[in-house]
Amino acid sequence: MLKAHTIAPLQSQLRAARHDSTRLRLYTELARGYLLTLKLDSSAIYMDLGIKLSKQLNTSSEYSSLYSTQAHLFRYKKQYTQGIKAAQMALDFGKKNQQPANVERAGYALAIIYANRAFDTGNPQDKIRSIRQLFENIFYSNQHQSFTQIDRAYNLLYSLYKENGNDSLAYLYLEKQLMYTTPPKSPNLQLLYQGINTELHLYHKRNAEAEASLQQLFNIIPKKEDTEVYLYCLSEITNVCLKRGQPDRAFSIIRKIENSPSLLREMNNERRMIFNIERTAVYLYKKNYSAALRAHQQALVFAKKEKSTFGDRLKLLINQQKLFEYQQRFKEALSLNKRIHAMQDSLTSEQFSFELAVSEERLATEAKERIFKQQLKIQQLENQRKSQSLNQAQYILWATLLILVLLSVVVIIVTLQMKKIKKQSAALKELNTNKDRLFGIIGHDLRSPVIFLQMSLSDVFRKIPEKYTELSGIVSEQIARTNSLLSTLDNLLYWSVTQRDKISVFPRAAPLSDFVEEALDWLQQSQLKAEVTVYADIDPALSIIVDDNHMRIILRNLIHNAFKFTPKGGEVRLSASAAEDHAELFIRDTGPGFAGVVENTQKRGTQLGLKLVRELMQANHGTMQIESSSKGTLVKLSFPKA
Repeated sequence: MLKAHTIAPLQSQLRAARHDSTRLRLYTELARGYLLTLKLDSSAIYMDLGIKLSKQLNTSSEYSSLYSTQAHLFRYKKQYTQGIKAAQMALDFGKKNQQPANVERAGYALAIIYANRAFDTGNPQDKIRSIRQLFENIFYSNQHQSFTQIDRAYNLLYSLYKENGNDSLAYLYLEKQLMYTTPPKSPNLQLLYQGINTELHLYHKRNAEAEASLQQLFNIIPKKEDTEVYLYCLSEITNVCLKRGQPDRAFSIIRKIENSPSLLREMNNERRMIFNIERTAVYLYKKNYSAALRAHQQALVFAKKEKSTFGDRLKLLINQQKLFEYQQRFKEALSLNKRIHAMQDSLTSEQFSFELAVSEERLATEAKERIFKQQLKIQQLENQRKSQSLNQAQYILWATLLILVLLSVVVIIVTLQMKKIKKQSAALKELNTNKDRLFGIIGHDLRSPVIFLQMSLSDVFRKIPEKYTELSGIVSEQIARTNSLLSTLDNLLYWSVTQRDKISVFPRAAPLSDFVEEALDWLQQSQLKAEVTVYADIDPALSIIVDDNHMRIILRNLIHNAFKFTPKGGEVRLSASAAEDHAELFIRDTGPGFAGVVENTQKRGTQLGLKLVRELMQANHGTMQIESSSKGTLVKLSFPKA
């Protein structure tokens, strides 16, 4: 890797250069060198000079390296779209010119740009794109036996999986990174290396090694420019300690920072916010509530100054809830608890979707690696056979025997692979069986108790005297939650059937108004209807062709969503119109719109319900359109007219 201190000698060489090819090489190295020292303007100047000279010389030999540098420049400026385009060009030129090291650099640039954009925007698809690219990079490195960027690839995989909460895979990739990493010499990389080792010891519960490694980190006095890296390492170790149930060790880290004015002085607002969040959590573990309250108040101050992440906001709320409980402000604690659960449910859903997507990428890459290894072995055997065929005649017999032996080995390998594939197929069948059993549990062992709970709560609600209004409100709220849970279970159960089997449709002609009235009657039990004004204007003579059960599920989901997301005092309007060959149903609410739902409420079940509704509408030859704004949402359903 190019070091920052080599820039001055490169400048001297450039001044003395007599040939354009030499100048082109030096432009490329200087662009990378200035990028390494974060002197972006200087890097851009030499990058442009290199691209211009390459065009004059009609050569593409340095394009891959130059466009990789350009990609990183765009990344630092957060111009991610341009960065992706530059990285892709670098990748294409590297492959075209058969430059494995440049291909690896370009592939890593593409992966980290996707990752940075994912961290900034929260887009899970960019995380998946980043991981897909990283797996391709690792496969390419193994294929070409070039490992210039493989340690960085594993480190980025560690960061992405840790961000998603999958510690087991995160630390597995961290260990793989260390296999390709030599002990660094630069101070900031030494800090990171020491911090990584400490995290690994803590994760694997190697307490003695963890303590020794942590003490070595404590003994380091970082330079001013390395303070942020040092604080980052201590922060990561603190979080691992809290996760692994070691609050005393986390407390020692917090005290170390508190007693170091130089560290506190060098913190920016974001680092102060993170530090005070961690302080609050540690003092809560230690039951030092006054210190925890002070730390939490400071964390809130700095959170207002910086754009906090979803995870930091969740930690702030958890700390606040615990402080409310200590202050016996139980009503506020309960309100916060609901918000926390909603955020955690949203986070869990995102993590689950992420794991499904990246698992497919990981399995695909592993399959490609297996095929590549088999092809490599076969190619090696073929090369050996060709080599043997060129020997003198007296060696033909020995060559033939050797080929037979090697072919036998191939047969054995293929046989073993077939057995392995059969085992994997059997395991997949077992997984499908377990999945079906799980949905059976949802359909019977979970749904039945929920129905019983719904009936019991309704019975209790009817028997509560009128004077106990607060108790009636609590029971009413629980009835609504139970109905919502039952609806979600029904959605999940029906969706599972649609995934396993083809949807069966039994259409018939029926009045649209009957379905709407039935859905509103069902909604009456959820205790939401009384808080929202409903207007239904459906012509009884208007009939549609639809499957009865499908129509009930469609209307229950959409009307329930409209009521659920409409605030108290709002209104929901249902109307219909008829065209020549189809009828349309309109469901309009005065809620916050879908952006508000996703961003603020994180209601459970909404996305699954909409997915199921779309599939059922398609099965019944209908269409659904959603128009949403901050003033409300309009859902348009179109059905074949009877």
